[in-house]
Amino acid sequence: MQIQCEYCKNWMEDTFEKCPYCGASNAHLKRYAETTPKTIEELKTWYTDRNLPPEEVTRFFIGRDYKAPKAFGIYRSGRNFIVYKNKADGSRAVRYKGPDEAYAVNEIYLKLKEEILRQKARNISARGGSSGMPGGSASLASRGGRSSSRAVRSTLDPRLQELMQKPNLTPKEMIERDKLMREQIEQNKAKEAAMAVQHAARAEKNRKRRKVRRIVLLSILGTLLILIASCTANAVIKRSRGDWYAASPDPVYFRYYTEDSLGKSVWEWWKYSDGEWSYFTQTAGDVSPTLDIDARKDHYPTRQRVERAYHISIPPVRESHAYLAMYPVKPKSAYYYANDRLWYYANDKYGYQYGRDRDGWYYYDEEDTNWHYYAHYDDSDELPDELFYDNKDYELTSDYKKLESDYAYVFPAGFVWEDLTDFKDTDYYEDIKWSEDRHYEDNKSSNNYSDNDNDYDYDSDYDWDDDDDWDSNDYDWDSDW
Repeated sequence: MQIQCEYCKNWMEDTFEKCPYCGASNAHLKRYAETTPKTIEELKTWYTDRNLPPEEVTRFFIGRDYKAPKAFGIYRSGRNFIVYKNKADGSRAVRYKGPDEAYAVNEIYLKLKEEILRQKARNISARGGSSGMPGGSASLASRGGRSSSRAVRSTLDPRLQELMQKPNLTPKEMIERDKLMREQIEQNKAKEAAMAVQHAARAEKNRKRRKVRRIVLLSILGTLLILIASCTANAVIKRSRGDWYAASPDPVYFRYYTEDSLGKSVWEWWKYSDGEWSYFTQTAGDVSPTLDIDARKDHYPTRQRVERAYHISIPPVRESHAYLAMYPVKPKSAYYYANDRLWYYANDKYGYQYGRDRDGWYYYDEEDTNWHYYAHYDDSDELPDELFYDNKDYELTSDYKKLESDYAYVFPAGFVWEDLTDFKDTDYYEDIKWSEDRHYEDNKSSNNYSDNDNDYDYDSDYDWDDDDDWDSNDYDWDSDW
């Protein structure tokens, strides 16, 4: 359908974005999609999300009545929205002035996208070998020190160069220009990829050469490191694994390197006597406590050596009740059956951060068919010994579905399986998952995730690379738009 231009009064198709005679915008054309920014604030968000340079660099001032020369901008004045261009001589050309904010925003939005593509094409051309100006053809040797025979040369399509230099484009020419820009970008990306493959092959060849050269040096350094390590290995192993002292089958002493409550490194001593382990003392450095043995003569590097020397069997100290009472170990999240009850241990890592800590032991009540909180994992006064000390012996599975199929034999006859609910269906577990999700949301990297509900018209073609530069000086600042 033909419509009349409101400015020059010539007739044009209603699908034209601009009047082909005077270049004025077609006010009757719906100029924005549902996903494009329609307000100044939304356009600011779009600008920020694209990682574009500061306004002083791009010369696009959103929401500001900028007075200096060489600038595009949009701002609100009373009920009207003004879209303008400040020319090189400081004079202003007003593109739109009226109450339609969406129309005004779309005017500057389209111009900004056009300029982004133009700057991208200029950067890619420069990286491919241009001198930095559209149509240049200098080699990469000027920047990378490589010979011109190895460099990738890149020139702009003559038609694209012609359209980029033309001040006023018809709608058809604008579409053609954008298409050629995208094709130019893809062509240069392919050339850069090919050059990257060549560079990678050359780098691999050089890497192999350097590797051969380093063999002798690494061999020498390796020998020195082995000598140094051999001097300290025994001490390191001794401290990390601990060592043993015994003059008879009873008592036997064990010590290992750890930190006290103040964070100071100490030796912690334990004593095995009458078939039981008990805490003995702590000492700083290698100073031994007063023992009824000869610390040098009666020293053993491992528990197995003591057992063979005195024909005894010594249980691991870290599995003893005395040790676990001092250093409780958090159980695995799973189902357990002990003291004629079904238990579940829930490991809540983040609940304490949000005031809803659900970490601890829970038991299933067969009478009310519900799960109930019982005690924290380190509460030795409340927990039965089976759970506090020996819970590994009573662990069943972490999979609810396997309780009846694989472990029904540990439950009493008449246990009503239909009433049993998965602990993961309880409110307790919901709180645990909520805390995990909240912790994830609070700590995820903003560089990899985005919760921005205003992700308008997302298109990677308009995302700006920090390595690129923006040059507004070569723009035609003398035209009206």
